[in-house]
Amino acid sequence: MSFNINPPDWLRWILLPVASIGTYVVANFLVGIVGSLLDFLSRSPWGSNFSTHVVAPGIAGYSAIAVIDSVAPAGRASAALAVAGCWMFVFGAATFFAFLNPSWATFLPIIFSVVGLVNGLMGVNDSNRQLVPL
Repeated sequence: MSFNINPPDWLRWILLPVASIGTYVVANFLVGIVGSLLDFLSRSPWGSNFSTHVVAPGIAGYSAIAVIDSVAPAGRASAALAVAGCWMFVFGAATFFAFLNPSWATFLPIIFSVVGLVNGLMGVNDSNRQLVPL
């Protein structure tokens, strides 16, 4: 039995920012908890700071763009670029506020979120492009 929900295109365009923000928050939360749990169980010398401030924001940034690739009805590369631009604006503002509180714990999540966004943006596959056989 196949369960396939295909909402109309106008609804999918409206859901793009909501899906990106929701995916970023959920991925950051889940990866942070799983990373902290694995660090606790393994008694890693890195501690939970590595998973909380480096791995979780990177994976969350990648996921925020990867969900655009799956939700956008058309023009996936353009939609992912627009959403990535909005995220860069948000992280730029967060960097300004991080300068007010100079600590490594405020800069690392911003840096690795941007790295995850750029990595996710490079992996977007636009469905309008087709390979031409040689």
